[in-house]
Amino acid sequence: LPVASINVNTDFGPKGQQSGVGDLIISPLIMEWPNRMLLGKPYFSRFSVLAVLPTGSYVASRPVNVGSNSGGAFAYYSFTFVLRPQLETSWRIFYLWNAQNSKPFTALSASTAQAGQAIHANYAVSYAISPSLRIGANGYAFQQLNEHRLGGTSLTRSRERVVAFGPGVVLSSGFWSAIANVDFETFARNRPEGYRLNLTLRRVFPHMPSTPPPILAQ
Repeated sequence: LPVASINVNTDFGPKGQQSGVGDLIISPLIMEWPNRMLLGKPYFSRFSVLAVLPTGSYVASRPVNVGSNSGGAFAYYSFTFVLRPQLETSWRIFYLWNAQNSKPFTALSASTAQAGQAIHANYAVSYAISPSLRIGANGYAFQQLNEHRLGGTSLTRSRERVVAFGPGVVLSSGFWSAIANVDFETFARNRPEGYRLNLTLRRVFPHMPSTPPPILAQ
């Protein structure tokens, strides 16, 4: 259940700021393969299917909303590959499908809107300074596969793209870990370009199967 603060400032009109609880994400399927080996080195992986429920705050007259009023579904495969005892790389690769919004932004003067399908990936490399501290580099890439639709009509040349890189840090203590990432965007197309700050607090419950150490991309 995400909590977000969004500030949008564009040259072509839409501007605004909203904070609140976003759309609820649930997963009916999670498959994990911990403690495997690849090329003689530890390899952890996971596959999951998730649904996004349109529960977040949304008002059609606002140019910026925390909720989507549409929801959707996505699946991902993620892995952590331990190259050396202190060095790892982690990736999460997504396929995303967006549902239709029956009440799009009022200024669009359209009955429906639907974002295009997309693939995107999170990636990171981190190094263990100590058992409780990891630092590294992280980022993400996003590429839309088909056009947005507005009122049932495809919008020509509307596919979005962005690539981002930045630093990250993980602090761990027992079953708790805190993760901070900053990503600076570039190569953006058909979307605003800026930076993103993510803060994550995570707890692993003792009764769960063993999991890989906290890493930046997951």
